[in-house]
Amino acid sequence: MEPQISVGDAVLVSKLDTGALEVGDVIQFRRGDYTVIHRIVEIIQEDGALSYVTKGDANNAKDAGAVSAGDVVGKVIATVPGAGRWTLWLHGA
Repeated sequence: MEPQISVGDAVLVSKLDTGALEVGDVIQFRRGDYTVIHRIVEIIQEDGALSYVTKGDANNAKDAGAVSAGDVVGKVIATVPGAGRWTLWLHGA
């Protein structure tokens, strides 16, 4: 998500109704055993269900596979530069 969010930054994520999300919002979502923070580039509504096409700001291509509304953790509402660096140290990065 460089340059908006850098490695070592902390983010504040707010839970909300996924129907309120818009193209351009940055969201945190579950992908397997991980959580990912990427920007919504397209919203798909099919048979009453919402899903989101996402892309990291520093990536050239959209992410493979849309994110279902149930996998959305929340919307990034604030970033604190450098505040998460200690977690990198804990994980040996």
